Order: sequence, then C-alpha cells, then structure tokens
Amino acid sequence: MIRPPMSQPPLLERIDAAILDRGFQPIADRLPERLPAFELGMSMQLGAIVLDVAADVALGLLGMLSFERAAFDALSWTIGLLFYRYFRQQRGLVRPGHANPLRHGFFAMRLLAIAFCVVSAMQSIGLHGQLLLPQLFNSTANLVFTAGIYLMSCTPRPPSVARARARAEGRPATVWSR
Repeated sequence: MIRPPMSQPPLLERIDAAILDRGFQPIADRLPERLPAFELGMSMQLGAIVLDVAADVALGLLGMLSFERAAFDALSWTIGLLFYRYFRQQRGLVRPGHANPLRHGFFAMRLLAIAFCVVSAMQSIGLHGQLLLPQLFNSTANLVFTAGIYLMSCTPRPPSVARARARAEGRPATVWSR
C-alpha cells in the first residue's frame, strides 16, 4: 500500500519512533563516549541470552525441565547467538555522526521484542512459588533484549571536538592518549 507523501505514518511506526526518540535516544546521548549505545545494546543482547539460560537452569534444578523443553530452549539459545553474531557483523554500519542505518532494519524486531515482553509479563502475573523465579528470569531476559535492540537502533553522537582534533592532527584518538 502506497501512502500519499504528506500522510501520517501508521500507528505502530509512530509509537516505535516515540519510544526510540523520546525514551532511548536521550539515554544513548548521555552515555560516555567510550561506551557507544550500540556496544551497550550488544552487551544487553548477550546478557539476555545468559538470563534465558539461567531460567532454564533454574527449571532444571527444580526438576521441571523436560527433554523436549530443553531441546527447544537450546534451539532458542542458538538462534539468539546467531542474532548476536549478525549484530556484531552489522556493527561497522553504525558510524558516529551519521544516521543509524539499522534503525529501519530493526523496526520489526523491536515490535516483536515488545510483544514478547508483554506476553512474558502477562505470564508472570499469575505465577507463584517455584515457577516464579524462572519466569522472572525469562521476563527480565525479554526486557533486556528489548532495551538492547532499542539502544542498538539509536543514532550515535558525533565524535567530541577533542577526538576530532586528535584525528585531524594524526594523533591516536583514544581515551588513554589524552
């Protein structure tokens, strides 16, 4: 469906843009220069995989992890690691001072991540006792994944004046060289 040039974008695009621009972009802009938002998002992706593994370890220790569930979860971890590897390969596309080309590429993934957060939060509501701990790990993993994918979609800040001057003078532009 082709939209007329001056029409409003669909509702989901507006909501996603508001979350990204008003929620996560200010956080990304306040991060220290040596920790770009993309790198923090990558760390959060890996952390989400670790939390997902922790949920299954908790289920296994409680004796509630069947072989089928363990096989499914191992496949889920494999897919998560493949996503992480893909994100690492795309790291070179994100350059300081330029628009993030992955912002539009991660749109569907951000929406799916929000949906998974909502579903896992709803699953956590009625739980108590032994099943609550693994579900909290799972809900936290989904939340960390969502925050990470939003941080990876933020536009990086341009380099600082000191770093730009060092590059222009041919000096190494690292934090340790100041």
